[in-house]
Amino acid sequence: MAVPLTQVPSYASSVEVKPRVKLVRFGDGYVQRGADGINLFPQVWNLSFNNRSDAEIDALVADLKSAAGGSISWQPPGEAAPLNFMCLSWNRSILSFGISTVTCQLEQVFEP
Repeated sequence: MAVPLTQVPSYASSVEVKPRVKLVRFGDGYVQRGADGINLFPQVWNLSFNNRSDAEIDALVADLKSAAGGSISWQPPGEAAPLNFMCLSWNRSILSFGISTVTCQLEQVFEP
């Protein structure tokens, strides 16, 4: 079961979508292309959790750690329901006493 992401990311977050397309290149510049599977538009989110208290950051890192080897359930802006993601790394920056920022990258995964 996916671990829910309970923290709300900062507005500095961004999404990248790369449509899954199979390409076959032939001579003279010709290319044959077609859809690769049924999940054509996986999302990759770069999330920032800026200027948060150590308690909030500790809770977030605990969620990320507990999802290692599994998935995180999170509802991106504009989506009707939560999606599943994997987080392979995150970065914590200590800004001042008791205040930190975490950035992480969530890659959408498709699970039954």
